[in-house]
Amino acid sequence: MRVERSVLIVAPARHTGDWLRRLIERTLSNVEIRHARSFSEAQTLLTAGEPFQHIFVSNKFSEREIAEFIEFARTAPAGRESAFILLFGSSERDSSLIAKCMMIGIHGFLGEPCSEHHVAEAMQVATGMRRQTSETRLRAASTVMVSGLVNEFLSGTYKVVKDIREVNINEYLNRCRAKYHEVTGESVTTTVVSTVGTLPRAQRILAYERLKRKIWQVFHERASTVR
Repeated sequence: MRVERSVLIVAPARHTGDWLRRLIERTLSNVEIRHARSFSEAQTLLTAGEPFQHIFVSNKFSEREIAEFIEFARTAPAGRESAFILLFGSSERDSSLIAKCMMIGIHGFLGEPCSEHHVAEAMQVATGMRRQTSETRLRAASTVMVSGLVNEFLSGTYKVVKDIREVNINEYLNRCRAKYHEVTGESVTTTVVSTVGTLPRAQRILAYERLKRKIWQVFHERASTVR
């Protein structure tokens, strides 16, 4: 078989690698899929193997472990051009998880349960996000971060986002940015990009929590005047 694309799955559970492998093989042709059950095993593959176009990472690992792995992978021979996709469970789809993971280098998301369509969509979105500049990705992450604050001011299908696949994400982010600016007169993206952009990925986790508390306070102090 002539391999046209390589995919790496990093997940501690064997069954996760098995079901995702089946879905990817139904989605893509001429694809080589490797499954690492630990980051040390994945690092060996990234150092010695051929380049991976996509790397799926389970959120069963800690956020710090994921951040440190992405930091390593981005400089490894087989990971420099990879798009990273986070695997997460059906009860773990919230804006805080999405924003934090975007800040540490995740480009796309795939929730369980899913189909071949969702796998293809996640890979396409991740590839597109990977091509964006680091500043653009952080700007998107910062908007997702404040979406929980903005949601209570929005109506209709955008009031509560249970699953990122269920909304037009570009429209949603634009609405969140506009509402935040309306309430505070400030651009949260500028604050986040300048604060987080220069930090190593593992340090962005703590920075994210501090920024979230600060923005929450500012937003609620000023929100009552524009309701």
